[in-house]
Amino acid sequence: MLGIFGVRSEDRETSDLPRDAPRGKAAERILAAEILQELRGHTRVLTEYSEKIAHGAINHVLEVGTRTLPDDGYYSRTWRVSTGSIEVRNLGQGEMTVVSSSPGSSAPVDGVGVYIVPAGSCALVNLASPDVTIWGTAGERFSYQVYTRGGGSAPTLGAVDGGGA
Repeated sequence: MLGIFGVRSEDRETSDLPRDAPRGKAAERILAAEILQELRGHTRVLTEYSEKIAHGAINHVLEVGTRTLPDDGYYSRTWRVSTGSIEVRNLGQGEMTVVSSSPGSSAPVDGVGVYIVPAGSCALVNLASPDVTIWGTAGERFSYQVYTRGGGSAPTLGAVDGGGA
């Protein structure tokens, strides 16, 4: 085999390996598997950094906040990326409606992309839209967390889904 400094023996290249270490094709397969694993790790990290740079998301979180519904009875927000989920804690006395679209003339009562959050409860709503509108009674408050990924089925804001404290 030709090395940087001239002809080298394959025996010298593997002389420092343990006696039972894989050689030849077996060693190539192991090396290929390790390189593939490393490339997959780099791809995962690159995807995470791309998300952070392009959308400002850290830990897949787009925004966290607490809002008071204005006089028109809804809060609407559009992000540069589709939201995966939004977690809403209804701090008011009436139910709130989460809609995966920009606001219409009034809050929808049912349909695709419509989710009701009862008073005093917390809900995790999976979405696939850059637009989110939360409808309710003017002056009532809610807290929320918006994620770039869909969530599981349990809210994390510390409330019991559908119940009060």
